[in-house]
Amino acid sequence: MPPKKKVRPRNSGTDIRPLSLESVMRKDYEPPTKEQPDKMASFMGWNGFILRQGSPEQRLGFTRLKTQRDDIEAWVMTAHVPYQFGLPILSTQRLSRSKRLKSPSKPGAVAEPQHHPWNARYYSPAAVATLQRVLRNAKGKRAIPTDSLDALFFGPDDRKPYYPNPYPWNCIGRLEDVNGSSMGSGALVGRDLILTARHVVNGNPTPSIKFVPGYYNGQSSFGPSFFSWVQAATYYDGSDLGAWDFALLRLFQPLGDYAGYFGVRTYNDDWDDQNVWAAAGYPSMAPYNNQVPSYLLGVAIDDEDTDGDAAELDSENQDNSKGNSGGPLWAVWPNGPYVVGVTSGNHKTDYGPFGDDFYVMNAGGKAMVDLVALSRLQIDTSIHVSQPHLTFG
Repeated sequence: MPPKKKVRPRNSGTDIRPLSLESVMRKDYEPPTKEQPDKMASFMGWNGFILRQGSPEQRLGFTRLKTQRDDIEAWVMTAHVPYQFGLPILSTQRLSRSKRLKSPSKPGAVAEPQHHPWNARYYSPAAVATLQRVLRNAKGKRAIPTDSLDALFFGPDDRKPYYPNPYPWNCIGRLEDVNGSSMGSGALVGRDLILTARHVVNGNPTPSIKFVPGYYNGQSSFGPSFFSWVQAATYYDGSDLGAWDFALLRLFQPLGDYAGYFGVRTYNDDWDDQNVWAAAGYPSMAPYNNQVPSYLLGVAIDDEDTDGDAAELDSENQDNSKGNSGGPLWAVWPNGPYVVGVTSGNHKTDYGPFGDDFYVMNAGGKAMVDLVALSRLQIDTSIHVSQPHLTFG
């Protein structure tokens, strides 16, 4: 009797390599093949406010302002109780590193990507021109700030601005606090799931977090009302940068049902030193100013340092600065784009007389994939908020 053939599990992913950067850039633009759903055409994010006590009739007042033009009406709203804009975070869960999640995934597991036929697909980013403020030193020569670990460049800053459209670039977005200030970057990895860095959300005092996919100069590339507030945050205990510095956010609205989302998979050290990865996010420095996203192609991972089920993916050519935190590190496989890590931070090792060693840390590993895979199974559509449910009057 012949021996049984050993078959890898379908989700192992260890025998498939990411596509080379050259082959990805040669892929043609794929136009939409289906009409946009009516639901998506009328989709509106909710940007109202919440009173913490009392009723609107008792606690709110409106005063009309005088204007010089009859065709313009302006009103001032006064509130006699505390209130906040947006929807609040309902729960925050801190997981223990010592307790493994009961996840369906296996070593080398993947969570599949989703591209919808009503969205175009193109892996070459749509570059845009921006006005860049040139920094100069005391002698007038061009300078790039590399001394601070808020910014780390390996030679010239090779990142470039882009317009976040179509898929998958419009699945990368900006996280904002309740005041509209940028907190960091993130990416859709499920119907209502955002993958970002733990330090972006851990300990942040904001009562509400908004995610805007494809954010560009004030609004989403899908339209001004395409966004969602975060209803839950999950991450592992600790506050250190590196392997465990990832977090998963669940949204009130399932933006991924319309925008699509990335797949997620574990990194394999067979891919070390391959320039196949892309990094993207919303840097705070000029010319991006948290308003325009940046991309960097040809990133290589030089070393994978595992810490239990998590992994720190280190790169020595991934230009990075404040605001990129939480942005995806991803590549393209035959069936779509997968995230293997999220940008965590910059690291410096002092070797004394032998000099310093700098690299950028990305958080990933099986623990990250398990969290995404399990959260995809536990989706609760009853929590999703749609515009009709928020109609007052």
